[in-house]
Amino acid sequence: AYAERVEGERGKTELWYVVDCEPGATLIHGLKKRISKEEFARHIADGTLLSVCNRVPVHKGDVFFIPAGTLHAIGKGILICEIQQSSNTTYRVYDYGRLGRDGKPRPLHIEKALDVLTLTPQSQPQLFPAMTFFAEYEARMLVASEYFTVYHFCLHGRCAMKTDRQSFHSLVVLDGLLEVEYRSGVDHLEKGDSLFVPADYGPYWLRGTGSFILSMVP
Repeated sequence: AYAERVEGERGKTELWYVVDCEPGATLIHGLKKRISKEEFARHIADGTLLSVCNRVPVHKGDVFFIPAGTLHAIGKGILICEIQQSSNTTYRVYDYGRLGRDGKPRPLHIEKALDVLTLTPQSQPQLFPAMTFFAEYEARMLVASEYFTVYHFCLHGRCAMKTDRQSFHSLVVLDGLLEVEYRSGVDHLEKGDSLFVPADYGPYWLRGTGSFILSMVP
């Protein structure tokens, strides 16, 4: 509601899936403990914000659900697959002393951030059990929110898919080589490729060995 009123677009709830990372890589996900707006603003002013951030070690395959209003930042050496609401609004409260292309510090959005920031620690989502009763693939729901539903698939054979009027399908290949068969032909996908199948397209099929992320709206 705040984003629509102030920015003219929706907020930005996100999900991060760690595709790969260097040993010892970390990211920031929320705060270590509950603090007040005044404390948060003071840490920004005196340059000690990182001391209250929750820095989390990451590993390949980790999942982070980031509701709008959560302080977050990706550390170095991390490759993620990011699913988010369709929004370009980001409130920057700290920029590590970096300069923009004009040689000046990039603008911060401290007052707006304080209006919407979640000042309590965020918990991690509890992963759903993997569905292993299919003969040629495994599927695990990563998150089901009011904005998007996300699955992780491990394919070792063939999988029939279908979009209806409810939602499109957005696929991102994590590894392997996949063949996609449509009514109109065949495509091949490898690590890093993505595929968008429109809503109400109907059936299509995946074949091969590999893993991918499937996202849709609920």
